[in-house]
Amino acid sequence: MNASQRSASSQNFHQAQLLVIEDADDYGQLIRLEIQRALPEVTPVRVATQEQVMTHLNGCLAKGNLLSKLVLLDLCLPDRQTG
Repeated sequence: MNASQRSASSQNFHQAQLLVIEDADDYGQLIRLEIQRALPEVTPVRVATQEQVMTHLNGCLAKGNLLSKLVLLDLCLPDRQTG
């Protein structure tokens, strides 16, 4: 990736959120660290349950905040049928 591509990427993700849905603390921590290393302009927001996801999204909408630009979902959550 050249300098102009990095600059465009930084502008696209400026103050962006990445919603990480992960119930395992160790994986959540590792994901957060790698996101911060690779995309320092992105703020990872980790939630672990369906209720936390809905609370986060409803809070964003109620406050007029932008929703996350990307969602990273753990497909092996314990209560997968309701997610």
